Amino acid sequence: MKNFKTMTLALGLSSMFALGACGGGDLDEAKKFADELCACKDAACVEKVNKKAEKSMSEEKMKKLTKEKPEEMAKLGVRIGECTMKHHKMPPPPAE
Repeated sequence: MKNFKTMTLALGLSSMFALGACGGGDLDEAKKFADELCACKDAACVEKVNKKAEKSMSEEKMKKLTKEKPEEMAKLGVRIGECTMKHHKMPPPPAE
């Protein structure tokens, strides 16, 4: 269950970066978090960086940045999602 929560958070964060629905800062700050996530060697590191990003990002600034640089933010969101998911395996679907 913990892995599912972490994966949900990771996917949520990557979507939020791509869509501008979460915290903000400037593009360099968002890239910094992406670099930190991609440097992670395990899921614990990913969780730590995700929590750090959640605390430092403001919704208004991220929306503005996404509006001003939508292509860059979309690419960044994809990168964040890919780097995050390499440390989290999808749980098997429930048996029917």
